[in-house]
Amino acid sequence: MQCLSYDLHSSWKVINVNSFVSAFLAKLYNITKKTEYKIVSQAIMRWIISQKTDYNAWYYSDPPEASRITHDNYHTGFVLDSIQEYLEVFSDIDIEQTWRNGLTYYKSNLFNDDFSPKWMYNQKYPNDIHGATQGIITFAKASVVDPEYLNISKKILYWTITNLYESKKSRFYYQKGRIWKIKYTLMRWSQARMCYAMSVFIKAEK
Repeated sequence: MQCLSYDLHSSWKVINVNSFVSAFLAKLYNITKKTEYKIVSQAIMRWIISQKTDYNAWYYSDPPEASRITHDNYHTGFVLDSIQEYLEVFSDIDIEQTWRNGLTYYKSNLFNDDFSPKWMYNQKYPNDIHGATQGIITFAKASVVDPEYLNISKKILYWTITNLYESKKSRFYYQKGRIWKIKYTLMRWSQARMCYAMSVFIKAEK
């Protein structure tokens, strides 16, 4: 196993960053066929899998107490997307089962009954646009193994348009709380990410 620290001056590791690296190296190996990329990608992925809890979730960091973030919405989605991208290059039954179990946890614990995104597994609010987009993306991509995930992606998309979109200005809001909304928008966090999420959904729907 192998992992990377988030910066050079600390010993704690960010799990989703490592998952990005593993997936990137897997794709790089697929293009170049350079064995060193394969070796490092697989070593990091083994570490990612080792960080899974016995209830199929990932903390934000290792050690968990290094960050106030526990099991949150979009970082969990990042990990799941990276594992799926890794599996597109390196087939592995055990890792695939871990990914499937993680999707089940994600669906059951990081979205509310109305398909709005939770902030964390134990915190319903605020509903963040990045959490909404991540749900749309992750479930649309996962629909290759289960068509029901596309239906979940669609429900998150409709919730987002209904609750975080201002049609007059063609923009998506940043966050929605229980009794308030933060109505400013951010180009990358809100607009660009939502454009990407809708494109992933449309592609999966075809």
